[in-house]
Amino acid sequence: METEYCYDCMKKDVHYKCGKAVWIYNHAMAQSIGRFKYQDKQEYAFFYGNEMARIYGTWIVKHQIEAFIPVPIHQHKRNHRGYNQAELIARVLSDNLGIPIFSKSLIRNKETRPQKDLTHSERMKNVGKAFACDVSELYGLEKVALVDDIYTTGSTIESCAKVLLNVGIKEVYFLCVSIGVSV
Repeated sequence: METEYCYDCMKKDVHYKCGKAVWIYNHAMAQSIGRFKYQDKQEYAFFYGNEMARIYGTWIVKHQIEAFIPVPIHQHKRNHRGYNQAELIARVLSDNLGIPIFSKSLIRNKETRPQKDLTHSERMKNVGKAFACDVSELYGLEKVALVDDIYTTGSTIESCAKVLLNVGIKEVYFLCVSIGVSV
């Protein structure tokens, strides 16, 4: 029997409701996302976002998602890279499904170390208190979906979900391009 949700969504005590990812994070995905983020392959957002909408559009509508919120990157990283990869994906999702994107409501107020080389506990500490929220865009919303590129341990999504719930959002879901698998 195939399960619908990942281990974290079923077993961990988390603040988000549940989420979906299009692909398993493997060597090919690591290369693809690496090019997207670090080699200015912004056009990859169209493929990622279109696939996300095609595969999970019905699921998004079923859960009555009212807005997409891209996981923010720190302003220094944005200035260096020139874009937030999660925001590009969220814009494609928004265009496909007619659901608004609020890219300024969640703010990364702390510059953190890259998560990829950290343990789970180091990741949680690294992103703890890294996010804040501008509630002006979110007033009246109950169900939102965070959008990001990679879900590994869930520490970033968890930190963002806590902030959103603390400002009155009732349910937080997530959508990612790929997800790491624990063995």
